[in-house]
Parts: sequence; C-alpha cells; structure tokens
Amino acid sequence: MEQVLLTTLNELNFPDMKYEIKQEPHRWVIRLTQTQEVDMLIEIIYEDGGIIACVLEEKGINYSTKSLIMNTLMKHLQLN
Repeated sequence: MEQVLLTTLNELNFPDMKYEIKQEPHRWVIRLTQTQEVDMLIEIIYEDGGIIACVLEEKGINYSTKSLIMNTLMKHLQLN
C-alpha cells in the first residue's frame, strides 16, 4: 500500500503530502496530510475479490481534488 500511495502522490505532483497507513486484515485506513488545514482520511476494504474505498473525512480539499486522488489511487491499487 505504501508504494501505491507514493506512486499516486508522485503522479499527482503532491510531493509535500504526508501519509499514515493503519493496516488490518483486509482493511487500510490512510490519512493524507498536507497541512493542518488540508487533510483527508480514506478507508479501503478488500474482501472476497471486492474493493470498497471511501473518504471518511476531509478538510480543505475540494470535490474535484478528492475525486482525482481516489481515482488515481484506485488505478494503481492491485490487491491479491
């Protein structure tokens, strides 16, 4: 998951965005933080061949940027 995030952030040219990943079986909770005023909490669940990805909370990120981040993340996500 870390490589997927690095690839996503580099592709989107967000080199200053930091991330924190909490992993559980079949579930990742990811916090992306640029500043105290700009951050996003993402949950990805992968089970039985299906993926659910959602934004749990966000601050200071507009809809089009959230969509761009999520679409790029999903493009690079490869789960077995």
